[in-house]
Amino acid sequence: MLLTFAAIYHVLVHTLRREFSIVPRRGDFKESYLIIKAMLGPSEEPDSHKYLAEQRLAYAFIGANLALLLITGHIKVLKNLAGFDLPYEMLWTNTQLHNLATVLLILGVVGHLAAFALKANRPLLPSIFHAPNTHGTGTVHGVKRLRASEVGGHPQPGSFSARWLPYVSCAHDVPHDGCTS
Repeated sequence: MLLTFAAIYHVLVHTLRREFSIVPRRGDFKESYLIIKAMLGPSEEPDSHKYLAEQRLAYAFIGANLALLLITGHIKVLKNLAGFDLPYEMLWTNTQLHNLATVLLILGVVGHLAAFALKANRPLLPSIFHAPNTHGTGTVHGVKRLRASEVGGHPQPGSFSARWLPYVSCAHDVPHDGCTS
């Protein structure tokens, strides 16, 4: 039930905040290929948005597996309730799907974390274990934090995003309006 609550909470919060930048886009597979090719070879990485294509695809992969785990898990709970007689074939298929989703989820998380084996991703590792602290400098780990209005994002005054999401990162390798670091 905790996983169900966490999933519903996650979807509701991101929907209310209108945070859809992690949702996969058309062309993410090709962009992912180009980014991985650039990491392994001499070519340059293509421009990226807030999230890399690999991150958006990993999010969808892990999300789909979690959804399958939730659905099949609830069916497994229902079969244990009095008065619920489900056909053997349905229970067998449900169990196989549940097991498959579990294995794929574990492989997805391990694969996602394996990105830190690449030297270029290692500086991101500390951000997993502690919250960023600006110490009044306006920077987080050397990355300047800007208000959304400073980079062209203009949330409506009093809106949910204006109150709760006032800052965006100023990535040093992707310059944009207002980015001075």
